Amino acid sequence: MAKLLTGVDAIVFTAGSRGKNLLQVDLNGAVKLMQAANLAGIKRFVMLSSAYSMDQAMWGKVKTLRDITDYNIARYFADKWLVDESGLDYTLVQAGILAEEPGTGKIELNPAQSDSNAIPDVAHTIVAALAEPATVKKVFIIKNGSTPIEEALKTC
Repeated sequence: MAKLLTGVDAIVFTAGSRGKNLLQVDLNGAVKLMQAANLAGIKRFVMLSSAYSMDQAMWGKVKTLRDITDYNIARYFADKWLVDESGLDYTLVQAGILAEEPGTGKIELNPAQSDSNAIPDVAHTIVAALAEPATVKKVFIIKNGSTPIEEALKTC
C-alpha cells in the first residue's frame, strides 16, 4: 500500500464497514493505512471517527452509542493507535450521528453533548482541518452549530 501513496501529501481516512467487517476495515484497515503512511513518509493524517470513541464511559450513557458498541470498540483501538502509536501529525474528527441534510458551513466544537452532523459539514470540517495547523495532534468532537468551520478549527 505504501507504494500506492507515492507523491501524496496527506491522507484522509473516512472508510467504514457499516458494521459488516469492523475488525478488518474500521480497526485494522485504519491501522494498516497509518503504517503505510509512515512507510511512504506521509506525516499528515486526518481521520473521521465517532463521538466519544475514546471515552468508553460515555458509551453506556448515550443511547445512540449503546446501539453501536462493537463499532465503538473498533474505533477506540484504531483511534488510540493513531494518537499513541502512529507518530503521525494526526487530526481525529469525532462526529455524532451523520445526517443527510444540507450543510450550513457551521459547527460547534467540543460540545457538552454530541448531536447530529450534516454530512456536508463533516466533509467540510475534514478538508478544512488539513490546512489548519491548530488541528495537528488534536482530537475533537463536532456537531451542527453556529460557528463557521474555519473559525471553529482555529480554536482547537
